[in-house]
Amino acid sequence: MLLGYHLRLAFRSFQRDRSFSLAMIVCLALASSIWAASLAHYLRLHERHPEWSREAHVVDALRPGTALSGGPFVAGDWRRQTLKLSWPEFRALQEDLGPRVSGNYRGHFLVGAEGAPPLVDRAPGRFVDRTLFQLFPRDFAWGGAWSDTDERTQARVVVLSRALNEELFQGENSVGRTLQVEGRSFRVVGVLATPQPYLPDWDLSAGGADEERLLVPLSLVDALAVRPEYEVNLAPRGREFAALLGSQSPFVTVWLALRPEDAPAVEKDVNARLALVAEAGTRFAVRDVATHVALYPMPPSAADFFVLTCLLVIATGAFSVARLLLAKAAARHRENGVHRALGASRASLFVRTMLEAAFVAAAGSALTLPLTQLLLGFFNARKLTNDIPLVMTWDLVLVATLPTMGLGLIAGVYPAWRVARTPPTTYLARAS
Repeated sequence: MLLGYHLRLAFRSFQRDRSFSLAMIVCLALASSIWAASLAHYLRLHERHPEWSREAHVVDALRPGTALSGGPFVAGDWRRQTLKLSWPEFRALQEDLGPRVSGNYRGHFLVGAEGAPPLVDRAPGRFVDRTLFQLFPRDFAWGGAWSDTDERTQARVVVLSRALNEELFQGENSVGRTLQVEGRSFRVVGVLATPQPYLPDWDLSAGGADEERLLVPLSLVDALAVRPEYEVNLAPRGREFAALLGSQSPFVTVWLALRPEDAPAVEKDVNARLALVAEAGTRFAVRDVATHVALYPMPPSAADFFVLTCLLVIATGAFSVARLLLAKAAARHRENGVHRALGASRASLFVRTMLEAAFVAAAGSALTLPLTQLLLGFFNARKLTNDIPLVMTWDLVLVATLPTMGLGLIAGVYPAWRVARTPPTTYLARAS
């Protein structure tokens, strides 16, 4: 009963001084939304990695032509490894290990809707094989990966990102429809449901780049002749695409589908087999995906700094709320004096003020979410770094609302204590 009584009084006080209440809510919500938007950048960079297949093992290379090539094989040093194999090395592993070998590389494709001019800019995409979908499962909005038959017969099939599907097909289910890729008709077999991670585990060298808008079967490399976006030129080659495929220039990221206990033996076999085609002195390592990701974490970035800076913003917002609560209490000194003179305890005034702070915190938390969504939309519309959008995840919702509630309550502690400890004579003296 007493709690209900104090709740009613606190809510009436919250409603009565609306200008004070609105100022506190907006102040807290603005500070929290700025904090949440900066945290969205941080969470995108440091996204928790999904549970990829335990069979996923990457093949890494230490080449004599790279910096610091002497000495032991030190995993995780970007100066010592290429993280990629040449096309002859990849093909040699395919001949030995068959479908357990998965290769992929990133390129830029000329894409357009059927019967329409191609898009002005070439769309970033990736050549992949079916095995990669098994090692790194992706969620599909419609359809799925192409079949083994499609891959074996070199069918012209494609998987689209959600963004490209919206651009070409207005976000409708496009499975079964066709589009133009490099001047050829391709059939859509799947549309991805979510954007790729900012740091894609299947090719860490693509971290921070624009989202790959289409996935094309690796079996069509020769037919499309799309050059890789990233390659390490270790040997002279001609201008033709066939010369690239025959050279020692690494550009293919290679994964193996292995049981973890088989990895050491397979690593020996890989080194023995690739010694026949790789440059003399090149060594290869086979590592599981968890170890691989841990060796190459996201480096420090400006997002880390802005998250810390925005902590000061949200602390300033809480301090401003505390000052406004004090000002609100000072404006009601006559009322507080009468309450104390009539026997109201210090605890009752403290609880009532804290409940009013809780109303402010709850309203501020509710306003934080739409304000955060506006800030994220503003950033996404301008694509200031890349086109992988910032999204409102459940993690971000919790981080945006819970600290707002907590800081709103913390901001109310000092004003509530000041209101409760002031004797009634002081209040009444001010009133007179």
